[in-house]
Amino acid sequence: MKKIDCDFLDIHKIYDSGQVFNWDKLDDGYIFSLKDKIYFITDKNRFVEISDINEDVIEYFDLDTDYELINSKYNRSYKYVKEAIDYSYGIRILRQDPFEILITFLISQNNNIKRIKKSVDLLKQKHGKKVKYNNKYYYCFPTVNELKNVDIETYKSYKLGYRDKYIYNTIKKIIDENIDIYAFNKLSDEDLYNELIKFMGVGKKVAHCIMLFGYGRKEVFPVDTWIKKLLENVFNVKSDYHDFINKKFKYQKGVIQQYLFYYIREDDGNN
Repeated sequence: MKKIDCDFLDIHKIYDSGQVFNWDKLDDGYIFSLKDKIYFITDKNRFVEISDINEDVIEYFDLDTDYELINSKYNRSYKYVKEAIDYSYGIRILRQDPFEILITFLISQNNNIKRIKKSVDLLKQKHGKKVKYNNKYYYCFPTVNELKNVDIETYKSYKLGYRDKYIYNTIKKIIDENIDIYAFNKLSDEDLYNELIKFMGVGKKVAHCIMLFGYGRKEVFPVDTWIKKLLENVFNVKSDYHDFINKKFKYQKGVIQQYLFYYIREDDGNN
Protein backbone atom coordinates (compact mmCIF):
# COMPACT_ATOMS: atom_id res chain seq x y z
CA MET A 1 0.00 0.00 0.00
CA LYS A 2 1.15 3.52 -0.80
CA LYS A 3 0.27 6.68 1.08
CA ILE A 4 -1.43 9.48 -0.83
CA ASP A 5 0.22 12.66 0.35
CA CYS A 6 -2.87 14.86 0.32
CA ASP A 7 -4.76 16.16 3.35
CA PHE A 8 -7.74 17.30 1.29
CA LEU A 9 -9.05 13.83 0.43
CA ASP A 10 -12.00 12.19 2.19
CA ILE A 11 -12.78 8.93 0.44
CA HIS A 12 -15.98 8.33 2.42
CA LYS A 13 -17.47 11.66 1.41
CA ILE A 14 -16.40 11.12 -2.21
CA TYR A 15 -18.11 7.71 -2.21
CA ASP A 16 -21.36 9.31 -0.99
CA SER A 17 -21.08 12.50 -3.05
CA GLY A 18 -23.18 11.33 -6.01
CA GLN A 19 -20.41 11.73 -8.57
CA VAL A 20 -19.13 8.15 -8.70
CA PHE A 21 -21.02 4.84 -8.95
CA ASN A 22 -18.15 2.48 -9.74
CA TRP A 23 -16.75 1.98 -6.23
CA ASP A 24 -17.43 -1.15 -4.20
CA LYS A 25 -17.54 -0.58 -0.44
CA LEU A 26 -15.63 -3.06 1.72
CA ASP A 27 -15.29 -3.25 5.50
CA ASP A 28 -11.95 -1.42 5.47
CA GLY A 29 -12.05 0.65 2.30
CA TYR A 30 -13.17 0.74 -1.33
CA ILE A 31 -12.43 -1.11 -4.56
CA PHE A 32 -12.64 0.66 -7.91
CA SER A 33 -11.48 0.08 -11.46
CA LEU A 34 -9.48 2.46 -13.60
CA LYS A 35 -8.33 1.60 -17.13
CA ASP A 36 -8.73 -2.17 -16.64
CA LYS A 37 -6.85 -2.11 -13.35
CA ILE A 38 -8.30 -2.71 -9.89
CA TYR A 39 -7.36 -0.42 -7.01
CA PHE A 40 -8.01 -0.64 -3.29
CA ILE A 41 -8.13 2.56 -1.24
CA THR A 42 -8.45 2.93 2.53
CA ASP A 43 -7.94 5.33 5.41
CA LYS A 44 -7.93 2.73 8.18
CA ASN A 45 -4.51 3.96 9.38
CA ARG A 46 -5.71 7.58 9.72
CA PHE A 47 -4.28 8.57 6.36
CA VAL A 48 -5.28 7.56 2.84
CA GLU A 49 -3.45 4.62 1.28
CA ILE A 50 -3.94 3.06 -2.13
CA SER A 51 -2.71 -0.16 -3.71
CA ASP A 52 -0.72 1.74 -6.33
CA ILE A 53 0.03 5.34 -7.25
CA ASN A 54 0.66 6.33 -10.86
CA GLU A 55 -0.26 9.10 -13.30
CA ASP A 56 -3.73 7.63 -13.81
CA VAL A 57 -4.44 7.79 -10.07
CA ILE A 58 -3.08 11.33 -9.79
CA GLU A 59 -5.35 12.46 -12.63
CA TYR A 60 -8.33 10.47 -11.33
CA PHE A 61 -8.24 12.11 -7.90
CA ASP A 62 -7.28 15.49 -9.38
CA LEU A 63 -4.33 15.56 -7.00
CA ASP A 64 -2.54 18.35 -8.86
CA THR A 65 -5.37 20.78 -8.07
CA ASP A 66 -5.25 22.93 -4.92
CA TYR A 67 -8.76 22.67 -3.49
CA GLU A 68 -7.88 24.89 -0.53
CA LEU A 69 -7.15 27.64 -3.05
CA ILE A 70 -10.44 27.03 -4.84
CA ASN A 71 -12.33 27.19 -1.54
CA SER A 72 -10.67 30.49 -0.65
CA LYS A 73 -12.26 32.06 -3.73
CA TYR A 74 -15.84 31.42 -2.63
CA ASN A 75 -17.97 34.02 -0.90
CA ARG A 76 -18.59 32.69 2.61
CA SER A 77 -20.88 35.55 3.57
CA TYR A 78 -23.73 33.15 2.86
CA LYS A 79 -24.03 31.04 6.00
CA TYR A 80 -25.19 28.00 4.04
CA VAL A 81 -22.25 28.23 1.61
CA LYS A 82 -19.78 28.38 4.49
CA GLU A 83 -21.44 25.40 6.16
CA ALA A 84 -21.40 23.41 2.91
CA ILE A 85 -17.70 24.11 2.30
CA ASP A 86 -16.77 23.12 5.85
CA TYR A 87 -19.01 20.03 5.87
CA SER A 88 -17.74 18.81 2.49
CA TYR A 89 -14.06 19.16 3.32
CA GLY A 90 -12.10 16.51 1.45
CA ILE A 91 -14.41 16.11 -1.56
CA ARG A 92 -12.51 16.36 -4.82
CA ILE A 93 -13.95 16.20 -8.34
CA LEU A 94 -12.92 12.84 -9.73
CA ARG A 95 -11.74 12.79 -13.35
CA GLN A 96 -13.59 9.69 -14.51
CA ASP A 97 -13.82 7.87 -17.81
CA PRO A 98 -16.09 9.86 -20.17
CA PHE A 99 -17.91 6.80 -21.51
CA GLU A 100 -18.50 5.44 -18.02
CA ILE A 101 -19.86 8.82 -16.91
CA LEU A 102 -22.06 9.11 -20.00
CA ILE A 103 -23.72 5.75 -19.30
CA THR A 104 -23.94 6.06 -15.52
CA PHE A 105 -25.53 9.49 -15.67
CA LEU A 106 -28.06 8.26 -18.20
CA ILE A 107 -28.92 5.64 -15.56
CA SER A 108 -29.00 8.32 -12.84
CA GLN A 109 -32.00 10.18 -14.23
CA ASN A 110 -34.90 10.26 -11.75
CA ASN A 111 -33.07 7.62 -9.76
CA ASN A 112 -31.50 7.33 -6.32
CA ILE A 113 -27.88 6.52 -5.58
CA LYS A 114 -28.55 3.04 -4.21
CA ARG A 115 -30.46 1.98 -7.33
CA ILE A 116 -27.93 3.60 -9.65
CA LYS A 117 -25.08 1.66 -8.04
CA LYS A 118 -27.08 -1.55 -8.28
CA SER A 119 -27.63 -1.03 -12.02
CA VAL A 120 -23.97 -0.13 -12.58
CA ASP A 121 -22.86 -3.25 -10.68
CA LEU A 122 -25.11 -5.37 -12.90
CA LEU A 123 -23.64 -3.89 -16.09
CA LYS A 124 -20.13 -4.54 -14.77
CA GLN A 125 -20.87 -8.15 -13.81
CA LYS A 126 -22.64 -8.98 -17.08
CA HIS A 127 -20.34 -7.22 -19.54
CA GLY A 128 -17.22 -5.84 -17.85
CA LYS A 129 -13.72 -7.27 -17.82
CA LYS A 130 -13.04 -9.66 -14.93
CA VAL A 131 -9.84 -8.76 -13.09
CA LYS A 132 -8.16 -10.53 -10.18
CA TYR A 133 -6.96 -8.51 -7.21
CA ASN A 134 -5.74 -9.92 -3.90
CA ASN A 135 -7.02 -13.43 -4.76
CA LYS A 136 -10.52 -12.19 -5.59
CA TYR A 137 -12.18 -11.26 -8.86
CA TYR A 138 -13.74 -7.87 -9.54
CA TYR A 139 -15.33 -6.33 -12.61
CA CYS A 140 -14.41 -3.21 -14.55
CA PHE A 141 -17.00 -0.94 -16.11
CA PRO A 142 -17.65 -2.22 -19.65
CA THR A 143 -16.24 -0.43 -22.67
CA VAL A 144 -18.13 0.62 -25.81
CA ASN A 145 -16.88 -2.50 -27.59
CA GLU A 146 -17.99 -4.76 -24.76
CA LEU A 147 -21.50 -3.33 -25.02
CA LYS A 148 -21.80 -2.92 -28.79
CA ASN A 149 -23.65 -6.21 -29.36
CA VAL A 150 -26.04 -5.93 -26.40
CA ASP A 151 -29.63 -5.68 -27.63
CA ILE A 152 -32.44 -3.61 -26.20
CA GLU A 153 -34.18 -6.65 -24.70
CA THR A 154 -31.11 -7.41 -22.61
CA TYR A 155 -31.08 -3.88 -21.22
CA LYS A 156 -34.80 -4.20 -20.48
CA SER A 157 -34.09 -7.35 -18.46
CA TYR A 158 -31.83 -5.24 -16.21
CA LYS A 159 -34.88 -3.24 -15.10
CA LEU A 160 -33.43 0.10 -16.12
CA GLY A 161 -36.86 1.46 -16.96
CA TYR A 162 -37.08 4.04 -19.75
CA ARG A 163 -33.30 4.47 -19.47
CA ASP A 164 -32.70 1.18 -21.34
CA LYS A 165 -33.42 2.83 -24.68
CA TYR A 166 -31.12 5.73 -23.83
CA ILE A 167 -28.20 3.38 -23.23
CA TYR A 168 -28.94 1.23 -26.26
CA ASN A 169 -29.30 4.21 -28.61
CA THR A 170 -26.25 5.97 -27.20
CA ILE A 171 -24.00 2.98 -27.80
CA LYS A 172 -25.53 2.39 -31.24
CA LYS A 173 -24.88 6.03 -32.16
CA ILE A 174 -21.25 5.83 -31.01
CA ILE A 175 -20.66 2.66 -33.05
CA ASP A 176 -22.64 3.60 -36.16
CA GLU A 177 -21.18 7.11 -36.39
CA ASN A 178 -17.70 6.09 -35.26
CA ILE A 179 -17.74 8.72 -32.51
CA ASP A 180 -14.64 9.14 -30.38
CA ILE A 181 -15.99 10.64 -27.16
CA TYR A 182 -12.45 10.81 -25.77
CA ALA A 183 -11.58 13.29 -28.51
CA PHE A 184 -14.33 15.54 -27.14
CA ASN A 185 -11.82 16.57 -24.51
CA LYS A 186 -10.29 18.93 -27.09
CA LEU A 187 -13.56 20.82 -27.54
CA SER A 188 -14.55 24.08 -25.89
CA ASP A 189 -17.18 23.90 -23.14
CA GLU A 190 -19.85 25.13 -25.55
CA ASP A 191 -18.95 22.67 -28.31
CA LEU A 192 -18.65 19.80 -25.83
CA TYR A 193 -22.09 20.55 -24.46
CA ASN A 194 -23.57 20.67 -27.98
CA GLU A 195 -22.06 17.28 -28.84
CA LEU A 196 -23.29 15.64 -25.63
CA ILE A 197 -26.91 16.71 -26.01
CA LYS A 198 -27.03 14.90 -29.35
CA PHE A 199 -27.21 11.63 -27.40
CA MET A 200 -30.70 10.42 -26.56
CA GLY A 201 -31.61 11.21 -22.98
CA VAL A 202 -28.90 13.79 -22.43
CA GLY A 203 -30.38 17.12 -21.42
CA LYS A 204 -28.78 20.13 -19.79
CA LYS A 205 -28.32 18.65 -16.30
CA VAL A 206 -26.91 15.32 -17.49
CA ALA A 207 -24.64 17.05 -20.02
CA HIS A 208 -23.25 19.27 -17.29
CA CYS A 209 -22.65 16.25 -15.04
CA ILE A 210 -20.76 14.50 -17.84
CA MET A 211 -18.73 17.63 -18.50
CA LEU A 212 -17.84 18.03 -14.82
CA PHE A 213 -17.12 14.43 -13.83
CA GLY A 214 -15.99 13.00 -17.17
CA TYR A 215 -14.10 15.90 -18.72
CA GLY A 216 -13.05 17.93 -15.69
CA ARG A 217 -14.91 21.07 -16.78
CA LYS A 218 -15.18 22.76 -13.40
CA GLU A 219 -16.94 25.86 -14.74
CA VAL A 220 -20.23 24.01 -15.22
CA PHE A 221 -22.80 23.82 -12.42
CA PRO A 222 -25.33 20.98 -12.82
CA VAL A 223 -28.79 21.89 -11.55
CA ASP A 224 -30.89 18.92 -10.42
CA THR A 225 -33.89 18.71 -8.09
CA TRP A 226 -31.69 18.96 -4.98
CA ILE A 227 -29.92 22.08 -6.24
CA LYS A 228 -33.24 23.62 -7.31
CA LYS A 229 -34.57 22.99 -3.82
CA LEU A 230 -31.51 24.70 -2.35
CA LEU A 231 -31.70 27.70 -4.69
CA GLU A 232 -35.40 28.19 -4.01
CA ASN A 233 -35.43 27.61 -0.25
CA VAL A 234 -32.06 29.04 0.78
CA PHE A 235 -31.37 31.74 -1.81
CA ASN A 236 -35.00 32.50 -2.73
CA VAL A 237 -34.30 31.99 -6.45
CA LYS A 238 -37.43 30.76 -8.23
CA SER A 239 -36.25 30.95 -11.85
CA ASP A 240 -33.22 31.83 -13.96
CA TYR A 241 -31.11 29.51 -11.81
CA HIS A 242 -28.02 29.71 -13.99
CA ASP A 243 -28.09 33.52 -14.07
CA PHE A 244 -27.95 33.55 -10.28
CA ILE A 245 -25.24 30.86 -10.21
CA ASN A 246 -23.04 32.71 -12.71
CA LYS A 247 -23.26 35.91 -10.67
CA LYS A 248 -22.67 34.37 -7.25
CA PHE A 249 -20.16 31.61 -8.04
CA LYS A 250 -17.60 32.88 -10.52
CA TYR A 251 -14.66 30.55 -9.90
CA GLN A 252 -14.66 26.83 -10.70
CA LYS A 253 -18.31 26.66 -9.71
CA GLY A 254 -18.57 22.93 -10.36
CA VAL A 255 -16.65 22.37 -7.12
CA ILE A 256 -19.00 24.45 -4.97
CA GLN A 257 -21.91 22.71 -6.69
CA GLN A 258 -20.61 19.40 -5.42
CA TYR A 259 -20.28 20.76 -1.88
CA LEU A 260 -23.79 22.19 -1.93
CA PHE A 261 -25.24 19.01 -3.45
CA TYR A 262 -23.53 16.84 -0.83
CA TYR A 263 -24.50 19.10 2.06
CA ILE A 264 -28.18 19.58 1.21
CA ARG A 265 -28.70 15.82 0.83
CA GLU A 266 -26.95 15.12 4.13
CA ASP A 267 -28.74 18.02 5.82
CA ASP A 268 -32.05 16.62 4.58
CA GLY A 269 -31.17 13.15 5.86
CA ASN A 270 -31.57 11.72 2.36
CA ASN A 271 -29.04 9.65 0.41
